[in-house]
Amino acid sequence: MLPYWMLFMQSLDYSAWQIGQLTSLQMVTAIVAPYVWGEICDRASSRIRVIQLGNLFAVVSFAGAFFCFNSYWALVAVLCMSAFCWQGLNAQFELITLSHLANKPERYGRIRLWGSGGFLTAVWAVGQIVEQYSVDYLPYIVLGLLCVLWLVTLVNQGPPTLPVSSRLQGNTESLWKQSALWGLLFIFFLVNFSHGSYYGFYSLLLKEQGISAAVTGNLWTVGVASEIAVFALMPWLMRHFSLRTLLLLSLALTTVRWLGMASQSGSVVELTLLQLLHGISFSAVHTIAVLLFKQVASTRDQGKAQALYSAVCIGAGQASGVALGGYLWAYSSSVAFYFSALAALASLVVVFILMRRVGNIQYRTT
Repeated sequence: MLPYWMLFMQSLDYSAWQIGQLTSLQMVTAIVAPYVWGEICDRASSRIRVIQLGNLFAVVSFAGAFFCFNSYWALVAVLCMSAFCWQGLNAQFELITLSHLANKPERYGRIRLWGSGGFLTAVWAVGQIVEQYSVDYLPYIVLGLLCVLWLVTLVNQGPPTLPVSSRLQGNTESLWKQSALWGLLFIFFLVNFSHGSYYGFYSLLLKEQGISAAVTGNLWTVGVASEIAVFALMPWLMRHFSLRTLLLLSLALTTVRWLGMASQSGSVVELTLLQLLHGISFSAVHTIAVLLFKQVASTRDQGKAQALYSAVCIGAGQASGVALGGYLWAYSSSVAFYFSALAALASLVVVFILMRRVGNIQYRTT
């Protein structure tokens, strides 16, 4: 909803600086919130109850926005509070999903693909509403979606409630002292960092090359369709290849993707082929990351491990990638994407050289 929300803020006569400031604060929230909720969930007797309560807070706080559209800092406060609640808990729902899958973690991708499908549907539907009616309807749509999200958490019963003794079981070594954790954080920070120029400036690049808004939308759709396809294929791939092999291949193709973006000539065919690699650079990498971070944590630290992936790798990685990408864009788009390729290549080297020496990671899921 972020692109449309910028349009809504603009309709309220807020300046570009104010809109950018709100966007930055929400990105900071996405970095801080996951770890806070991870700590709370790891200490709670029922993870799903915390998720249900947090999403209810998200609904209530967002509803407060209707009373302060004309007060900038009040609006910022309620929007950041709402984002803190629902965005911060996404990583915990990943863990709920893996708990339901039990001994079949390779099926994770076929569940996660519904998220990509929902994103594609929401972006298309909201775009139609905004174009045919008015952007003024956007807050009501967002509030409705948050209500649906909260209701879905009520339907999901989550894994069995664990007694305190069970939550304290597991590896007595601190999560922070495990070399595998630091290696994973570094690898997946780099690969998410490499996506910064793409997420922040891809549409701008296409506009500069004279590509129409309609074709730009179609290219984004190709990327999401690729996401869905790879998520669907992940169970088969994980039965035939180890996670390490899949990760090495994914990072290699991610590097090729950014090199292609740096040197592409503006051909729609060429851009379409590069967009097809989004399923590899995002879907495959994300699936592997979720499974590996689950492995490095004991029972008592599962929530924090997923939260660290969400906060450090996705939140901080993408935010810093966008920031540096914006700086390099002043020189040229090619320089920005060459740097993205360098970051992806660095993550590939770390996996190849270091991760095979970490003994407490199992790269086979079956």
